[in-house]
Amino acid sequence: MLIAALVVFGRPASGDVPLADGPLKQKSIALLQRAGTPGVPIVIRPSDGRPCGSGTVTGLGSRMRIVMGAASLTIPRDQALWAIAHESQHVRTGDPLLGVVSGWLWITLALALASETTRAAVLRRGRVGWIALPLTLVAIWAVGLPVFNLIQRQRERGADHAAAALVGGAPGATFLAPRGCLLGDRIRA
Repeated sequence: MLIAALVVFGRPASGDVPLADGPLKQKSIALLQRAGTPGVPIVIRPSDGRPCGSGTVTGLGSRMRIVMGAASLTIPRDQALWAIAHESQHVRTGDPLLGVVSGWLWITLALALASETTRAAVLRRGRVGWIALPLTLVAIWAVGLPVFNLIQRQRERGADHAAAALVGGAPGATFLAPRGCLLGDRIRA
């Protein structure tokens, strides 16, 4: 529930600061217009410990905002814009809402199935039937996690491609940020 609340209402703004006036902000505003997401606030989270210019979208509806890590201010501007374009596509397609709804549906289905399986096993086998609960939860996890990850990868790939189209192509292989920080590593030619 806490995770859902953080997505819906946005993570507490402890130290978040609006993107400062300057060339990056001006280009970001123009980019958000082209992306179909005008007026979405972009904030910098100085306490973000990630070593690259990645971001995230928090909130739903009018509370949505793009939150960029502090490292976004130290990478080349075109790469920061690429990351902002990527996040703007999550805003445009409603990915935060999709994540909350699909997560709640999956949890509800998993709990209902685990409850019914456990109830039936206990009625048939008595106390021994309680072993059905952890086994059912493990089975649900083993099936559900790959499905959820597949859906998430598809959403990320779609945001990558849309961002690449917005900024005129993939960020390029010359982006040598710390390991694991390639912003376009999911783009396939």
